[in-house]
Amino acid sequence: MGCVSGKKKGNAENPVIRGPVSKPTPDTIPKGSENLPRFAVGPYEIYEEIVRLPYGVICKGVHASSKVVRTIKIIDSKPSDGISLNPKHLETELKSLKSLDHPNIVKIHDMFVLGNKFYVAMDPCDGLMLLDYISSQSKITESLIGRILSQILAAVSYCHSKRVIHRDLNPKFIYVTQTDSNNINVKVSEFGSSAFIDPENKFCGKMAPKNYTAPEVFENFYNEKCDLWSVGVIFHLLLAGNFPFTAKQGQNNSDEGLDLKTLKDRGFSDEALNLLSLLLEKDFRLRITANEALEHPWIKKALQGVDSSRDVRYALEELKKYKKVSVAQDLIKEFIASQIVCYDDSQSVIAAFQKIDANWDGRLSKDELLKHYKESMDEDTAQKVVQQIFETADRDKNGFIEYSEFVKASMRAQSLISFTNIDKAFKLLDSDRNLKISSEELKIILEDSSDNNLFKLIKEADKNKDGEIDFSEFYDLIKKNYSS
Repeated sequence: MGCVSGKKKGNAENPVIRGPVSKPTPDTIPKGSENLPRFAVGPYEIYEEIVRLPYGVICKGVHASSKVVRTIKIIDSKPSDGISLNPKHLETELKSLKSLDHPNIVKIHDMFVLGNKFYVAMDPCDGLMLLDYISSQSKITESLIGRILSQILAAVSYCHSKRVIHRDLNPKFIYVTQTDSNNINVKVSEFGSSAFIDPENKFCGKMAPKNYTAPEVFENFYNEKCDLWSVGVIFHLLLAGNFPFTAKQGQNNSDEGLDLKTLKDRGFSDEALNLLSLLLEKDFRLRITANEALEHPWIKKALQGVDSSRDVRYALEELKKYKKVSVAQDLIKEFIASQIVCYDDSQSVIAAFQKIDANWDGRLSKDELLKHYKESMDEDTAQKVVQQIFETADRDKNGFIEYSEFVKASMRAQSLISFTNIDKAFKLLDSDRNLKISSEELKIILEDSSDNNLFKLIKEADKNKDGEIDFSEFYDLIKKNYSS
């Protein structure tokens, strides 16, 4: 079912949506979606509705020229329920959420406004929704649940470190991708109800479905730990197949208490039930944090069976070989790593990152890298290697290797900067499709980079001095100092 329909007339309130559009080639569209009707909105083609929200809809889509697959969220600033959203406030929050960079979070790549609607382009929601994934498994073990829960908690921990509260955690917005028996990747999506942490706990509104809503939310006095309650409800659902409490309209849904005895009688471990009780603590001031939950013995035990040593060795070897490149090359390589590289190409990198990131903060410190390099070399050599990595890979010089920086530096250059990826990057940047990239187009896409860095990029790439970058100049810039 399509999420939008073509109209012959439009205005500022209801802009014209062009469509249907020409069908992209089969190799660029997810299998099974080739013959669905498509409609063009901005630079994207939208072809299938995923889920409806109180304030909009989430659809499958594709970037029209590059054919990069995206999930498109359409937010109506004046929804039918009459509750208007502040466009400026919404735009500010979306820009902040765009900076979230973590392997367990669906990344926001692009956003634009047409009339009363905000369009947000995100990572494709690959894999299965959480409960569909669980239903597809022939055997559900505590170990599998622990691997899933650890990645949900990692996403929550990272968000809280960035002062973001999700406020709507539920299985509908959690996706699981599995490519083999050892590798799963969990991604948390849908930050439409998120808020930034208020030191005075002054929040209002019940965002999550009532079965997932923390008791303090009903009192309009809560903090980021409301997310941990929602994680606890999801945990109970995965263990027992039902909710821990019965939702009551407009009331605290935990009055009846948590029945741990029944769960114990069903054979669940004491450690699992202990973590569950800590997550579903009614007093949010006593409730466990995401970081504390990740250090819980049950989580650590669940992860013992995950062997990612091969992925770590591979990533560490590639990191050692990462060359110092120009600012321009580094910017574009990181753009490709964050915007284009898909899960199939980066699953081993994700596994390595999660293994090295010992404190689950979504970035790698020198000590975390040093620990792994010391396993294969003496400490002095390891120190020199790590120092060199930070000099070459830490583009923003904040003393940490962020996730996209890690992908950029630990993937083989032949894979990261293949002709296909360079072509897609150029088309993503060339927003007006005139076959050249201007400084204004670079500013829109690389908005976290300084004007000085963008000037360096154009100066280095623009060989014919016309003030813009054509594809040949773009390709030569990226491939410089690399053999094909």
